[in-house]
Amino acid sequence: MLHKQTLVILVGVIALGGCGRGNVEQANANTTCTATLTGSQTATLDCAAWVLRLAEGNTYTIGLASEKGLAIALVLPNEGELSPGAYSISHANIWGGASYNPGGSLSTLWGTTKSAPGESVKREPLGTVTYTLTSVTATPDGESPVGKMFTIHGTLDATLPALPPTTGAVNVHAVF
Repeated sequence: MLHKQTLVILVGVIALGGCGRGNVEQANANTTCTATLTGSQTATLDCAAWVLRLAEGNTYTIGLASEKGLAIALVLPNEGELSPGAYSISHANIWGGASYNPGGSLSTLWGTTKSAPGESVKREPLGTVTYTLTSVTATPDGESPVGKMFTIHGTLDATLPALPPTTGAVNVHAVF
């Protein structure tokens, strides 16, 4: 059952990633990044990274996505302005998910999820996801009805376990 629950969360992460990535590319072209995958899959992917503070919901979303099947997003509470530092899926108030699906087939899927605080179904991450932000700057003209965009610089490190029937883990290191 973990497989189906994980897929539901990952579809949401991918949808959020696609929406946010488009806004970032329109608002600021220098949020591009490069992700290096090692482990059971090896690849170097072009990607985009962003932070969006939602107008409603009082949260920040730190996201990264590529057109080659990688989507990673963490959601954290808005406790004032987001500042440089490390943000991990293992922190009590942070939730989200990550997936790598290079071919679009459910037979080749890696990922992890963690449920939001207060959700009735608890999902704890099987892998790791940590964003280390070295700078966070409000994007000029990045205000929209959806929320406010930020330009970020830093790194992402993640370990994504295989979801059956896939085997092996994928390690992700991205610089943005």
